[in-house]
Amino acid sequence: MVVFEWAANAPQITPTVATSVMANINIALRKVAPPDVRTAMGKISACGRPSTMAREGVSAEMLLQFRWEIIEAGYKVDNGIIDLVLNESWSELKILLPYTRYRHPEGLVDLREEIKAENQ
Repeated sequence: MVVFEWAANAPQITPTVATSVMANINIALRKVAPPDVRTAMGKISACGRPSTMAREGVSAEMLLQFRWEIIEAGYKVDNGIIDLVLNESWSELKILLPYTRYRHPEGLVDLREEIKAENQ
């Protein structure tokens, strides 16, 4: 996922404008990027910052290879967009499984061993 940096004095983006931004970005990417490098969906965080996800099979780093094209395309729709960054703000590990059996001092070691065992 990538997050748009927003100008400090810019008004909060609306869902309608966010949809237009994502459409304009994909149009721009179609001109310069390989066919699979596109955004899949955009959303607005609770604090009003827009973000987008890469299409399945495409990493956020691949989107960042076309950073300037994405920023320019977004800026044409809403001039509050000033930059694009990776969303690496996780403060905790996100586990999508029953976590109670890993809630002990050696829990992450156990989880790491299980992951290694299944992905040799």
